[in-house]
Amino acid sequence: MGKNIIIEELDRIKTLMGIITESEELDGGPLMIKYSATEKKSYGTNSVVIVKGISNDDKLLIQNNRDRDIILVINGKEVKIGKNPFTIKNINWDPYILNNSGKYNDLIGGDRSLSYLFKYDKSDQTYQKTLRKLLQKIYSTKTDENGDPMYGESVKDENCKTNRGVIHYRGVKYGADFSLVSDWSILNYFDTNSEIISKLLEIYSTKTKTSLEGKKDNFEDFKVMFLNWLVVNGEEILGPQSIYLDDLEELNWSTLKRGITNEQNAINVLKQIHNIEEGGLTEYCPGSIQDTRYGRDLKVNSENLYYQIKPLNGNVKDSTVEGFKYAVPTNSMKKYNPNYVDRLMFINDNGSKYVIFENKDYEVTSKGGLVLFKNEPLFNV
Repeated sequence: MGKNIIIEELDRIKTLMGIITESEELDGGPLMIKYSATEKKSYGTNSVVIVKGISNDDKLLIQNNRDRDIILVINGKEVKIGKNPFTIKNINWDPYILNNSGKYNDLIGGDRSLSYLFKYDKSDQTYQKTLRKLLQKIYSTKTDENGDPMYGESVKDENCKTNRGVIHYRGVKYGADFSLVSDWSILNYFDTNSEIISKLLEIYSTKTKTSLEGKKDNFEDFKVMFLNWLVVNGEEILGPQSIYLDDLEELNWSTLKRGITNEQNAINVLKQIHNIEEGGLTEYCPGSIQDTRYGRDLKVNSENLYYQIKPLNGNVKDSTVEGFKYAVPTNSMKKYNPNYVDRLMFINDNGSKYVIFENKDYEVTSKGGLVLFKNEPLFNV
C-alpha cells in the first residue's frame, strides 16, 4: 500500500485498539461522544443519569481519558458535560453519571458548536486574525507602570526571546510550582481557546441582548456582526481596564496549566534519564521563539538534545496500520523538523507514564490527536 493511500485511510479508521472513533474530537479539546438517550434512576440515596447508546469504542475512550472534558452529541446537538464524570462498571453496560447534586438533570444546552465554528474557520476573515490585530491595536500604544511597552518582543535572556505580542501584562506562570512569570501575556492565547471564544460570545449575547440560537446555521453573516462588535468594543472587553479579563484569564489558565505541568513532569524524568545536574537542562519560557518557531520545549545541554513535550492521553497501543508499529494518543501534535527537534516525549498528567521516540519515521492523524510510529521507542515506561 502506498504512503499517500495509507495517510488517506488513517482518519477513517474507527478501531485503532479503541483509540479512534468517528465521534471523537482529538484536537486538544473535549471528547465528542455520541449517544441515543438518557435515563435517570435512584439507588438508595444516590441519583444517577444513565447515558445510553454509547459505542464500546467510545466507552474505552472515556475510560482512558479521565481528565478530558466530555461533549455528548445527539442528533447533531452538542451538550457540554465538563470534566469526564462517567462511571463504567462493565464495557457491555451503559455508563452513568452520579447526579446527587442535580447538576446533570438537564442534558440540554451548553452548546459549544458555535465556538468551534469560529475556532476552525479557515476563511480570509477569521476570529483568530481579528483578535491578534485587535490586541495589537489596543496594547501597542500602552506602557506598564514601569514604562515598559505592553506590545512587542520580549528579550529576558538568550533562552527567553518571544514573538511579537502582548507583553509585560498578565504574564504566564511557568517553572517549578509556577514560580516564574514570563513577560509573554496570557492574552496571546485567547485566539485559539474555544472556552475563551464561548465566553466572548456569551458577553456579546448579554450586552447586545441577542440570542445565539440558530446562529451556527447562518454562521458567515453572524461572524461579520460578532467580529465587528468585538472590534468596536475591543478596549472595553480586552483592554487593561476590562471587567472581564479576570474571568477570561482563569478560563485560559485552566487549559494552559496542563501543558506547563507536563513540562515540569518531563523535566523530572529527563534529569534521571540523562543524569542531569543543576543547570544542565534549559527550559524555554512561554512565547519563546525556540518553541513557536523551532518546536523546542527543553534542551539537555550536555548532549545538545532538543525535546518537544506532548501529553500522553491514554495507553500506547500496537498499531493496526500497515507499516507502523505503535499508536500514541495525544493532542495538538504536528510534524516537527528533525533539524530542530531531536526527540518527542509523550507524558501523562501525573508523570507516571511516558514514552520517548526519535523525531523521525512517524505520521500524525486525527487533527493531531494520534501519532503512528514506525520505530521502537527509546523509552516506554
